[in-house]
Amino acid sequence: MGELMTDKKNTGAIITITGLSVLSLLFAIFTIWPDKNPQDEKTPASAGGTSTSAATPSITSTQLTAISDELAEGSCTDPATINRSDPEAVIKGFTEIAFCWDSTTDANTTAAVLRAQPLLTEDYYKSIDPNVRNSMNADFLAVSSSQAYTIPKVSFAPDEAGQVPEGFTAKEVIVEWTWLGRDGYEYKGGRALVSVAAVEEEPGRWAISGMQINSISSETAMLYSNTNQ
Repeated sequence: MGELMTDKKNTGAIITITGLSVLSLLFAIFTIWPDKNPQDEKTPASAGGTSTSAATPSITSTQLTAISDELAEGSCTDPATINRSDPEAVIKGFTEIAFCWDSTTDANTTAAVLRAQPLLTEDYYKSIDPNVRNSMNADFLAVSSSQAYTIPKVSFAPDEAGQVPEGFTAKEVIVEWTWLGRDGYEYKGGRALVSVAAVEEEPGRWAISGMQINSISSETAMLYSNTNQ
């Protein structure tokens, strides 16, 4: 989750962008996004003639329902409840899902991003590697005895001045979270600043095309370090 990946296609290759401001990100996406063609959108992305169809498996609606009932005691935002016609609602809902982690089920924080599949563009979803190292492993270990899960709170940072291309948007989002144990114990959590990009795939339907974590801090990891010295 340390880099932003956007699925806007030009030659069919997935573009990875890091270290960009929100406006720079928008410009980069806009310049590599061709005119929309319904037939093109049905064609799987490929690079150098190699199909990406073998990427991350899709999650069915039945599986999502089962996951949401058990995960974090049902506290994570449900993708089905998000208003897809409102880009800010899509960005906010996606970020809530991406930072809703359950120490009893998630191998890494990427697992949460993958649960937001209904909100993601197809190519962005396919570009996500489910087997990356857990960047918050110390946090997960610190709360594991309580079988804890995160309670994220999301707000928008002030917008940068500038014009936004039609059909594209990006927001800097502030995420703060605590860990709640299934034994009732609450742990201090952390704070992150992330950039999230969205595109209007069709009139009135927005989807997430990328996320970049700009900064992150955690008091939970400090707790784990102190208890293991």
